[in-house]
Amino acid sequence: MNRIQKLLIIILLVNTVLISKDYNGGSHSITIVFPKTALLDIGSEGVEDISFSMNDPYMNGKFLSNSSGNRIWIDVTSIVDPGDTRNISVKIVEPIPEIDLKIICIRNTASGFSPLGIPKAELSLTTSDQLLVSRIENICALNRINSGLNLKYITEINNSKIEKNRNILVDEITVIYTLTD
Repeated sequence: MNRIQKLLIIILLVNTVLISKDYNGGSHSITIVFPKTALLDIGSEGVEDISFSMNDPYMNGKFLSNSSGNRIWIDVTSIVDPGDTRNISVKIVEPIPEIDLKIICIRNTASGFSPLGIPKAELSLTTSDQLLVSRIENICALNRINSGLNLKYITEINNSKIEKNRNILVDEITVIYTLTD
């Protein structure tokens, strides 16, 4: 064998060993897909119903108890595509004659994994949808009190007629919250 043949045989052997070598490793990709999710839950410290009662104006200066306290919460779970957001709107089914029902929504900044959106400072509730919270991103509700958006209702008398006529009966008001894209 000549020198060139020996060199070719060595090159072929080396290539065969390199090509057939078994490696102790590998890789592949994993894709995790989160479905779009939109959940809204009303939670409270006890009973979710709120009562406002008529008072004697001479006893405390206020004819109608005017605050619900801060015991109602909205918990939101939202998964959206990057750059998308959701909103919460609010309305009442039927207004109360002579009484203005207002809502204040306060964001708890220490809850969930992402921003809970931007709440409006105060709204007078009407029968039309009104934007209560805007720009809700990806958030996972912690499903407990003091972990979401705190709601407080306030009543104001629109007209002095109600003080003269205590026979106005208000059974109940239904407040509807809607989470939208």
